[in-house]
Amino acid sequence: MIMTHLHTDADVWDKILDQPLWEEMKSPQTAQLPANLRKQIPVSHPVTSHGRVAVRRSASGEMTVDHSPVPNADAKRLSKEERKQIVIQAASEIISAKGFTGMSLQEVADKAGLTESALYHYIHTKSDLLTMVLDEGYETLTSGLLTFGHSAGTDSDGHTVYYFPRYCLNQVIYNVHRPELVRLFSTLNGEALREDHPAHNYFVTRYDRNWQWMTKLPWVLPDGFDEEQFHHLWRLAMSAMDGLQIRWITGDVSDLTREWVDSSHYLFPAAEWKHLLDPSLYEPSDGCLLKYTLAKADA
Repeated sequence: MIMTHLHTDADVWDKILDQPLWEEMKSPQTAQLPANLRKQIPVSHPVTSHGRVAVRRSASGEMTVDHSPVPNADAKRLSKEERKQIVIQAASEIISAKGFTGMSLQEVADKAGLTESALYHYIHTKSDLLTMVLDEGYETLTSGLLTFGHSAGTDSDGHTVYYFPRYCLNQVIYNVHRPELVRLFSTLNGEALREDHPAHNYFVTRYDRNWQWMTKLPWVLPDGFDEEQFHHLWRLAMSAMDGLQIRWITGDVSDLTREWVDSSHYLFPAAEWKHLLDPSLYEPSDGCLLKYTLAKADA
């Protein structure tokens, strides 16, 4: 069995972090997600402070990555989609700073270099703009493909399985590269506690929606885990991640990735998870991994 030479949790995570994780995640073509699941993720073009890391799907279903910079609002002959991305970025920045209630459409238009009337080519109401920001700026094809797809590994029998600790680490690394959207999410999450907030239902139902997605993939888990235990661990991990990200954007945590890895020692102790922590820890001698999935009874 692998990991006999790795004696502590720190050794294991140092081995995992030695990989060029972000460089790998910027290549959606290498992500492993079943074609039927890829089609369930909406195509969109998330904007980050480093430019755009977006995935496009061709008519044939092939995916390509776009690292192009965000278009300048003053540039001539921008496409409607490019202007839409500028609007989403402008709205995201304003909501992050002022919240949804403090945002005005005129302010978004000014920041995007448009007239307020031009905004109505994309939205009908202020709430529509919020929906567009959440659906096309935060939870996107890119985030799903990179975080889920790069948590996959293939065993010696050709079975593709998914590693939950690596998925969590991917999510943290991805969010480190989009701090303004983490701030946006955290701001809206607090505001949306009010039942009359237009994003209230989005946040109330978000955990259930995401869990339904989780159940579609074959996750490898330590012996003794059933779906109820995995659900509990997933909720705990997501709650811990949300809390750490708030501390990070407020400046209390300087290195979010390292802070998450330190927390992972408790969430995913190496003595229990062993080679199920990360695809890089798999060796052919580990054999078929389906026995570690919740579907093992049907394997």
